Amino acid sequence: MFISRPTTNTKPLPRQPRLQTVVVKSKRFGHFPKSFMWRGKLHQVEAVERCWTVKRDRDKTSLYCFRVRTPSGTYILQQDLLKQKWYLRKK
Repeated sequence: MFISRPTTNTKPLPRQPRLQTVVVKSKRFGHFPKSFMWRGKLHQVEAVERCWTVKRDRDKTSLYCFRVRTPSGTYILQQDLLKQKWYLRKK
């Protein structure tokens, strides 16, 4: 006996990129990342290609985000202002 199941055309949700903790070693102008440690290696930032803020509360900025270019690739660095931590997401 064959039991048919209804088929759906739903697509799975895209996976959220995992954030990895990094240590920002130096900054330019007291704000922009200049170098950071990730996986035991020091990465020098050649350029900050874009920066933006993310607000989770209506009046408070929660994240500063930077798209940075290094000799090893392009990354998104996020500074969590509430936790005072930096995170990396590979672009």
